[in-house]
Amino acid sequence: MQSRLSEFCREFGVDDVEFGDRFSTGRRHFLITPEQRELFDRKPELRKSLFGVGVYLGEEKDRFEPSPALLELVNARATEHKLVVDEKAAWLILCGRDVLREGVRKNGAPTKSGYLLINDERGENLGYGISPAFLRNARKLGRHVAVKALLDRGFYLRRERFA
Repeated sequence: MQSRLSEFCREFGVDDVEFGDRFSTGRRHFLITPEQRELFDRKPELRKSLFGVGVYLGEEKDRFEPSPALLELVNARATEHKLVVDEKAAWLILCGRDVLREGVRKNGAPTKSGYLLINDERGENLGYGISPAFLRNARKLGRHVAVKALLDRGFYLRRERFA
């Protein structure tokens, strides 16, 4: 059975096996080094008490919630499903705002679930979002929203401010 991590990556035409060795603990997925894999093979009791290891890739909840690190890996390998925004829109996205139509420089086709990678004009990944056409309550967003942001690089900084 394929994991939600694999399904998410395949939406963008990327095979998650390319990333390297993965480790899962509960619903969380991590990218680990061969040395870490060897340690787990020698000492399986470590798995029980482990909260996290390596690079955090994301967590399976109602849907798969990727990390910014996974979005970087997918963005580097994906050739489509990318939305390119101008500098002003890039700043607004990092502040937690949705992508407005006026900031879009190049509009890519969404995945079968409606996802799009959001990039700046230099090709750097800023996060990802979903096309309003795939949302039930899209009318609440307004007609100027091109993509509803689901995760952006600034999320973790904003989260720390309130902790």
